[in-house]
Amino acid sequence: MKVEFSNNVQTTSVGRNGAIKTTGVFVSAVNFAPDPNRHVMSLSPCTSRGYMANCDIDVPMADVPDFIQALQDMLANYHHSQELKALV
Repeated sequence: MKVEFSNNVQTTSVGRNGAIKTTGVFVSAVNFAPDPNRHVMSLSPCTSRGYMANCDIDVPMADVPDFIQALQDMLANYHHSQELKALV
């Protein structure tokens, strides 16, 4: 699954060969069967040309709920800080 950044935003990912213009993230499930401890969610940058960059972050499936919770907490903190800035 490809998650593209909204409003054509480009960010930068850094790999061993330098900076990569990034327009989204590829999210996939990878099962290194038969070992269920090696089933992972894999995140890979999507380049400005629409290709998957040669970079992965693998999160064990058992830890995906904690990963999602951390993202939700970060987003809530971000929204809270933006609300505080609006009051100043």
